[in-house]
Amino acid sequence: MQNRNLILLLALAGSLVLASACGGKQNAGDGGSSTSEEAVGSTVDEGPAYVRFVHAAAGGNVDIHVDGQRQVQNLAQGAFNSTALQIPAGNHTVAIHAAGSGTAMASFPTDFAGGRNYTVALIGSEGAVEVEIAGGPRVAPASGTSSFRVIHAVPGANGASFRVEDGPSVASNLNFGQSTQFTQVPTSANRVQVIVGGEQIYSGPVPFNSGRQITTVVVPDGDGCRFINITDAVR
Repeated sequence: MQNRNLILLLALAGSLVLASACGGKQNAGDGGSSTSEEAVGSTVDEGPAYVRFVHAAAGGNVDIHVDGQRQVQNLAQGAFNSTALQIPAGNHTVAIHAAGSGTAMASFPTDFAGGRNYTVALIGSEGAVEVEIAGGPRVAPASGTSSFRVIHAVPGANGASFRVEDGPSVASNLNFGQSTQFTQVPTSANRVQVIVGGEQIYSGPVPFNSGRQITTVVVPDGDGCRFINITDAVR
């Protein structure tokens, strides 16, 4: 069963109001199915959490604040912070602002664990923006492989499968707003197919470089989709 960490930002009376799509406390979770790599490779010491924010939703540019301090400025649709933020482990408040605004459109609490790699994705349509948090261990993959996970950010394309071209399936039956754990993929691979209802709707490049953790956010592109690939080196 998918371990979703999904937060729904609902537009009400011209303002954004935060509500949990799952109920209860919002925690930064590990998402999805697929093969965990907790016991594979060499684990990086705990220390801070490493966090990327990616704007995969419809709408204008945003600023991201953590505990009242702006950490990411003027993030455009389709963009992410190029260097992972190193955030101390523990409870934090993340706030989303329209770029340049001093007033938060919405904020939410989350608990970042030390020594883990997080991607916080803004997803969905304008006026119904959601946040998916994918977290996993910062673990160096085995030699000749990359670690790979997917965040599904295409509304309506539910039940999607993701398959390495001429290789194995890396995720199946993934719905909008869900993510997978890291799984290892050989560096000989270079493309991933998106399959919905038994039909391929997209095939795109993914840089499966040795020693890298790759988060691919699948986003709408016209009537189809495209990939936003985020690569992190782990030593």
